[in-house]
Amino acid sequence: MSLLILTLLTFGFGVGVYISEVSKHATEVACLSFGVAICMSVMLFLYQLFSIKKKMVPMIFFVISCGVVMGIVRGQFVTHDSILVCEKKCQVEGVVSSHVVIRDTYQQFSVDASSSSSTYTQVMVRAPLYPKVHVGDIVTLTGVVSPIVARPPHGDVSSFPYDKYMLTKNIGSEMYYPTLRSSSSSASLAMKLKRVKESSTDHLEQYIDQPAVLLVSGMLLGDTQFSSDEKSLFRVSGLSHVVVLSGFNVALVINVVLFVLKMVPLYVRVMASSVLTCMFVVMVGGEASVVRATLMAHIALMALAVGRGYNALHALLSSLLVFGMWSPEALLYDVSLHLSFLATFGVVYVREKIASSMEGSDTWYRELFVSSFSAYIMTLPYSMYMFGSVSVYALLANMIVLPLVPLLMALGGGVLVMSFTVPYVAVFLGYLATVVGGGVFLVARGVTLLPFSSFQFHISFFSMLVMYTVLFSSLFFLVKKKENETRETKKNETWSPVISF
Repeated sequence: MSLLILTLLTFGFGVGVYISEVSKHATEVACLSFGVAICMSVMLFLYQLFSIKKKMVPMIFFVISCGVVMGIVRGQFVTHDSILVCEKKCQVEGVVSSHVVIRDTYQQFSVDASSSSSTYTQVMVRAPLYPKVHVGDIVTLTGVVSPIVARPPHGDVSSFPYDKYMLTKNIGSEMYYPTLRSSSSSASLAMKLKRVKESSTDHLEQYIDQPAVLLVSGMLLGDTQFSSDEKSLFRVSGLSHVVVLSGFNVALVINVVLFVLKMVPLYVRVMASSVLTCMFVVMVGGEASVVRATLMAHIALMALAVGRGYNALHALLSSLLVFGMWSPEALLYDVSLHLSFLATFGVVYVREKIASSMEGSDTWYRELFVSSFSAYIMTLPYSMYMFGSVSVYALLANMIVLPLVPLLMALGGGVLVMSFTVPYVAVFLGYLATVVGGGVFLVARGVTLLPFSSFQFHISFFSMLVMYTVLFSSLFFLVKKKENETRETKKNETWSPVISF
């Protein structure tokens, strides 16, 4: 029952945020939803008073209505008309807030102009290669500041709301090749943590060759400096999720802390894990997938601290609700959050249902297949709607590459540690990481060379909903069929006579 309530509340909240974003009558809808909630609460009271057992319908309407009211109220606090824009040349002063991406002819980074009066203070900057800047540098930019324009990814027509997506990262403006002047560096804790990330990336580049170091940096630190061709390579092969941060990174941080501090009291380990995971999120730039995983991790830590059980599905829905309360725009437009939620939902919920309906013994490779397949089918309709493309051999590529991911992360982590202590060992580990990372690239390229490796197939929003309806209906009947077969088997075993010879 608690899972149903949480699901309905999260759904209603999302609907409310959407109504607040697109409708001019959001206030009226909120009032109507509040009235429905009041009526349903009265009905539930009467049902309880007269001992009426069928309370499901009024309970559903009550919870959804409460969620809609919460979503609309939260959405009303979001403003969209305060973006830093300067049609003529002007000066913008701020702090370099992201890792600097170096290309052949330019360097790209974001600048936090917090001193401005705009709501969205981050400015995406594409500047000449010199003078080089680093994260945390205080810079002065002179040039034209224009709003982020909506442009589809990969040069095709899609539903991807690029301008809205950038707003979820607090980036509302961009500057192309401004005059750049750098001064001192910021001394804030956030900038110091981001400089740690930058320094770690430099250490990895010293011991791991290209292009494997791109994989390792992306997996460990979320530092993706892939070229457009390399991005296309992993997109077509269905391996884009491999090179980004995920919940595995957060789980790794927590497990290391719990292991190192195993001799201290439990509450100390929990507090240390919580603090370090938050620092890790700040260090890697607060990507949506990492924030989602961190919220789930904190729920798990609280359950561990109080001695309660941990339900991953409850934690996933709770983290989504909290994320939406914190950033309603991300709930609507952050594609990485949507994909992270869908993939995690597939692994947490769909995988269990599919595995329970399968015959045979559990093996690690079967578990890998079921998990990969569950995540794939959950993200496929959304990817078709948002990006208009389908990776035909994504499941095959993931089955080959995913066993290599923990090994590559372990080698990369070993390189980071040993580069400060035993450089000779770091050289050896770096060589191994280069070989394994090269193997991942080889698989990605091999998959793209197969016939019909990817094709364009854009679907409408309604078609996406139909696909998800068919998916969950099929899953429901599959589980029910397995349950009926199990029940029938037990019945026959109970009532069949035993014949002996």
